Amino acid sequence: MLIVKTVGQLVAFAGLILLIGYLVERALFRRHRLSPMDEMVLALGLGLGLAPLAMFDLAFLGASLSPRNLWSLFGPWALISAISAGRRLRRARWSGTIRPALSTGEKALITVMVGALVFVTIFVLSKPFDVWDAVVTWGWKAHVLYHERTIYSPSFLDHEGMLTRIRPRPQYPLGLPLLESLAATIMGTWNEPGVKSVIILFVVLLMSSLYAACRLGASRKQALFSSALIVTVPLLSYQTIFRILLVGGKKSALLGGLADVPLACFFFLSAVCAYRWLLRPRLAWLIAAALFGAAAGFTKNEGLAMSALLAGALIVFHLRQGRRRAWLPLFAFAGVWMLVLGPWLVFRQTLPPEPAMARFQWSGAEVMRTAHNLPEVALAFLREAGRLTAWG
Repeated sequence: MLIVKTVGQLVAFAGLILLIGYLVERALFRRHRLSPMDEMVLALGLGLGLAPLAMFDLAFLGASLSPRNLWSLFGPWALISAISAGRRLRRARWSGTIRPALSTGEKALITVMVGALVFVTIFVLSKPFDVWDAVVTWGWKAHVLYHERTIYSPSFLDHEGMLTRIRPRPQYPLGLPLLESLAATIMGTWNEPGVKSVIILFVVLLMSSLYAACRLGASRKQALFSSALIVTVPLLSYQTIFRILLVGGKKSALLGGLADVPLACFFFLSAVCAYRWLLRPRLAWLIAAALFGAAAGFTKNEGLAMSALLAGALIVFHLRQGRRRAWLPLFAFAGVWMLVLGPWLVFRQTLPPEPAMARFQWSGAEVMRTAHNLPEVALAFLREAGRLTAWG
């Protein structure tokens, strides 16, 4: 009975995320014709990306992240989205178009994807946070957010390491912890395996977004192959099935509560939306790219650098295509990104740096002094690349 209740709560969480994202997707792409897969990917991605940003804005203004405030924030949002979706379904004209039947190869690829998703679900729901980085950088923050309902808690800092045995990283973004605290709020209790179920949605998003992107210029079988490939690489299941079967390990880095899969999803979606804007310069795609870029920056610090690289690439392509006068779309991209992520960047400046990082002082002289080690380091990377069980 408890399992059924937990699954129902997780379905409710997924439904809320979809409704949050669907309303934003419709606001952006109301005048665009999108495939059902594109709409689902955008709705899920925008929901996962914008829900924690909205929660942060609420907390940044000094409000408590209590269940009452969260339902006041997301309840009307979800209700309007559900009404919009219902009206759209009633107006929809269901055609009798017959799609080509799935081939044996396509069925096999779908089986691989479903099997991978089942494995991820079982693994995630069967264990608490089990990797030190997941505990310190992400899980601890989610725990604090759920119990203390604020981003202004001294527990985030833990200067002496008394609470977590190792000092957490204060300046790491709160995107994933806020999302996990929202899942715990919907569940009504702090349940680490249940909280980690957020990762399941990101694995679904990873598969579906890659499929939708491949369908822009590839066949259905090729798109399915790409999606099946991404969920079977050792990196995604690092130290999971490969470690369990081959070397007896029990921990999972990516499925253990880290933010690498969410970061990959958001940056990939940002790049795909930017690419679609380059194909057909419609502002909605560029705004979506900025929103996903902001979500990436709110997921990991590396997301900030990735967004900067994407912005640089857009400028280069813009210039190469001779659009030197049409800078307004790019200013819109930067403006949306700053508007959405600005509160976090301001708040981040008030946080102390990670103590452990203060020991590393890089300089040109230091690089030159250690340059003789580069060949040895390069050979070590090549050796590790050949070790299947060490990927990641």
